[in-house]
Amino acid sequence: MIARLWWKEARQVWPVWALLAAAGLGLQALVGWYWGDAAGPGGYVHIALVLTMMYLFLIAAAVFAGERENRTLGLLDAIPAERWRVWTAKASFALATTAALGLLLWLGARIFGVSSSEWLTGGGVTLVWGLAALGWGLLWSSLLGNALFAAVLAMTSLSVSLLGLVNLNLGPTTLESTPSLLIVALLTTAASALAFQLGGPPRWAPRRRVRPATVAATPEIVDVEPRRLSRIWPYAVTRLVWETLREVRSALWVLVAVGVVAPLGIVMSSTRNEVTAWVWLSMSVTAIVTGVSAFNGENRGRTNRFLLQHGARPGVVWTVKVLIWWSVAALTWWIASFPLARPAASPHEPWLTYDSLVLWAASGLTIGFAASVLCGMVFRRGITAGLIALIVCILLYMPIGALVAAGAFYPWHLVYIPIPLLAVSWAWSGDWLLDRPGVAKWARLGLYSAVVATGLTSAYIANRVWAVPTLPPAQAERTFQFARIAAPVHDDDNAAPLYREAARLFGISPIPATITGSRPWDDFQGLLFGDWDASDPKLAEWLDRIEPALAMLRKGARMPACQYDDLRKVTLFTLVSEPPTYTFLDPPVLSARVRLARGDLKGAWTEIETLQRMARQYSHSSSPWSYLAIEPAAIGLAMQWAADPRQTTETLEAARTAWKNLPEIASKADRARIAALIFQNTLATPRADLADNLFFQGAEGRKKTDPFTRLQYDIQTTPWEIERARKVFDLLAAASIQELGRNPNSTPAASRFSPPYQWPVLNIEDGGKPSTILPEELYFLAMSTRLTNQAQWNWTDTSRDQNNDVARRALDLVFRLRLWQTRHDGALPHALNELPTPEGEPDGWPLDPYANKPFGYLPSQGQHLLPLGSYGPITNLDRDREGKRLRPTDGCMLLYSVGPDVVDDRATKDLDWYSKGDIIFPLKDGVKPPSETK
Repeated sequence: MIARLWWKEARQVWPVWALLAAAGLGLQALVGWYWGDAAGPGGYVHIALVLTMMYLFLIAAAVFAGERENRTLGLLDAIPAERWRVWTAKASFALATTAALGLLLWLGARIFGVSSSEWLTGGGVTLVWGLAALGWGLLWSSLLGNALFAAVLAMTSLSVSLLGLVNLNLGPTTLESTPSLLIVALLTTAASALAFQLGGPPRWAPRRRVRPATVAATPEIVDVEPRRLSRIWPYAVTRLVWETLREVRSALWVLVAVGVVAPLGIVMSSTRNEVTAWVWLSMSVTAIVTGVSAFNGENRGRTNRFLLQHGARPGVVWTVKVLIWWSVAALTWWIASFPLARPAASPHEPWLTYDSLVLWAASGLTIGFAASVLCGMVFRRGITAGLIALIVCILLYMPIGALVAAGAFYPWHLVYIPIPLLAVSWAWSGDWLLDRPGVAKWARLGLYSAVVATGLTSAYIANRVWAVPTLPPAQAERTFQFARIAAPVHDDDNAAPLYREAARLFGISPIPATITGSRPWDDFQGLLFGDWDASDPKLAEWLDRIEPALAMLRKGARMPACQYDDLRKVTLFTLVSEPPTYTFLDPPVLSARVRLARGDLKGAWTEIETLQRMARQYSHSSSPWSYLAIEPAAIGLAMQWAADPRQTTETLEAARTAWKNLPEIASKADRARIAALIFQNTLATPRADLADNLFFQGAEGRKKTDPFTRLQYDIQTTPWEIERARKVFDLLAAASIQELGRNPNSTPAASRFSPPYQWPVLNIEDGGKPSTILPEELYFLAMSTRLTNQAQWNWTDTSRDQNNDVARRALDLVFRLRLWQTRHDGALPHALNELPTPEGEPDGWPLDPYANKPFGYLPSQGQHLLPLGSYGPITNLDRDREGKRLRPTDGCMLLYSVGPDVVDDRATKDLDWYSKGDIIFPLKDGVKPPSETK
């Protein structure tokens, strides 16, 4: 008898067992192929554990409840077999087949993974959890007549047992809780056997008194002509509603227990994160149960043909059942969500309102409900439909979750997914109601499913690419001007070869240790403003030795351009060929300081002008860092040179004229164009090279990246995401270039993280039809296209660049103030408006770019400040070293900018690392010109 019962069960469940076995081995193989050793042995063990538990809940819940559901338990009672034998046969079959599946998947984990101690732990976890789950499944299956409800309650009971007995925060350490879980398994298994035995039919038949039959009077037959109904569907709807509500009533207690009581009970003993996870899990289970139950009652009783015979239309039946069961699910979700606090409104993400979150959550859960409705129509057994629905939901939610994590899918897209899924079940409702034999209905179901899957995928890809506005080609050419920006430089006009050779010569003759020995390698300010012996003979000998290299720098600086690499081919991960900045920056700085100390004002200015010209050349290069390092040194030295008491009116006027006649620095708009060209070149590289170099720093880096991060990056570099990034980046860059063209001193776009949004308005002209893309639209495009975050937005967002602009304007004022001093017996003016306007120049004076108003100018109160020309922020990383840089400012007038915080601190403190304080330029008052001194 036991063998026959095993054979009966095997015929029913072998397709599901084989499906889960194939799915488990296939998933392990996929993980091994994609992630390799990065998955770790635990990943393969968890796959085996999850799929084994899925089968266990199915078989344990179906062995007894499935017989009641199919009305075959009476047949088993009619055969000469005791109930304890039936229970033993079915329970042993569930245990044996689960063990076989678990062993197969465990061996698969051993094959695909590497040897580890986690194999023993994983096997123990599977065994102990499996025994506890088997006990709960058998118990609920013995008590209930619905296999799906038995499986759901078994999962809930196991979850409660694990929460109470196992510390899940430390992972699945069930080996420490083995005695407790084994006791639970033993008690529930015994209770299942007892309940099944006591629930059997009586072995004796009570005697019943048979009363004589009475003949009822024959009623008079009245010939009444039946009234033809004008419309059938209104009557069908009311009766379908009544029938569906009866089905809901029978399932309501399970939904309340799983979807309401369980999550509310977990609140009492869990943290906020655990509450959120369990609430969403319970709501997902509710979605599957209600979706499967919508048509499972008709499938279980084979009453779908009955509905057809009474004139019910497929569309009406589908609509009534789906609407009622979805309403029940939505009500259960709403009650279960009470433990989740209402999210606070965020000023940075104003679209995240409570109503929108409710809509997105309902849409996401409706995806599972819609998939479960279709599974409930296709599979007659509720437990099988529930298992397949769970698998389908996992297959649906996994790619959605991966896309969300990669920033390629946003919650408002969830609304569009349940509709086509529900459309498949609606289109197939006629085949379900007619229940005709043959393969035609299954072919139509496959066709509907394939059309929906293909349509959703195609619509998603099309939306990602085609939903982005396209910058018209004519406007793109006018805005980016790549032909001008990347124009090749003739060899005769290119200073790059001279700079390379000079850097090579400098490398042969390093700076004397007397200068660098006590100075930290990163203390460039110490080289510019520190106190060291300019008359050191070793220093003089070194300067004589490197004079040919310095001459090359001077010659190269006076050439039209410097281009190390072809900008048409440079990408973000191109190794530029320019020499390290410090190799050719330190020598001219030291030469200028030594010449100034010796009184060689002309020679010192020649070196300073060389640095100024180099900075302007480098401002057009692919990388801004060399320019941002050279210009502060040049400006700082120029200010020191101008403040030297040996300066005369003639030397100052000559230097100011030479400074005014220097080539123009690349505008911020042009630097934005250079960065845009580089990023477009980057997106044009082969996809494999783009992902490896942009995210992983090479193929070896890919292997070291954790699997989920690697998956996110691979999604971000799919062909459609690259095309979307190209279009979105064009819009973002064009908006920034337009804004920088209108207002070069505007707040950098990438430094604004709250409304007004990061990006300015973009005006588009397409065929004479102007249009506008608003800042919030650009913000959404940027946030939903993470690949654009890899662009070098720092070409418009660097405080160093802004501070250089401040110092550049201040240098002009320093020249004017020093000229005033030489003409007024060494006295500085009391206010900037006393300065005359130089001949041939427009009225007014340079404005503070941060405040867009005149620079501050006031007498010092004796505070200690950075010396003139040193305007970099104080980092407070080395207080002793930075404290030595501060100088007393008694007898000085302070020229200052309010700095990035736009707060006028009255020049009381220098700019710090947190952008607090002012950018101050102290000028000594009472410095008489040389003729007066003599």
